[in-house]
Amino acid sequence: MSYLHTVHDFKINFPTNIHIVGEQNSGKSYFVIKLLNEISVLANYRPLGVLYFTNKNDENTQMLEKSGVKVKIGIDEDAIGHVLSENLVIFDDVIENSIHFEKLLRLRRYSTSYIIISKNIIKRAFDCSSDIVLMRGVEAQDMEFMSEKLPLRLSYLNDAYKIATSLKYNYLMIMRYATKYSPVLRVNIFYERDMDEKYIKS
Repeated sequence: MSYLHTVHDFKINFPTNIHIVGEQNSGKSYFVIKLLNEISVLANYRPLGVLYFTNKNDENTQMLEKSGVKVKIGIDEDAIGHVLSENLVIFDDVIENSIHFEKLLRLRRYSTSYIIISKNIIKRAFDCSSDIVLMRGVEAQDMEFMSEKLPLRLSYLNDAYKIATSLKYNYLMIMRYATKYSPVLRVNIFYERDMDEKYIKS
């Protein structure tokens, strides 16, 4: 459909906040790895420091560490000081129930960007997010919430989402402030490269 834009005119303008939503194993973490891998092409600048919060230590987090990303397991008081010194901070399924979430939002500097990954829409994160990425398995109540907040007709949003996620690991990206009139919907932001690539080029 013509209203689903592709990569050709896409640019992430840091500093910005991105909220990634989807069920387990829908490709949320892989999306972020791809994004970091192509950040020099897709963004207006490459963040000098990247901090990645997660609850798991697996192959992906180990590869991120090898590429220079700072990985921390869980969030505690000590973590807040680290957030203030980085340009890009990623919360991979750790922020939804964190008692530190409000403080992290308040302390965010203008030059710091957040990427928040969660199973469901976090309303407080949604309010400060410029871009929303919907993976597979987004719940109906979250679609209704987004339809009201964007605003977009629910049928329009559901239709776009169904088309965008018709293939495994595909997603719908909603750029809330791309124009002053309405959000821009996208189905792909990555250039054609090896889809199995799981490392970040330095």
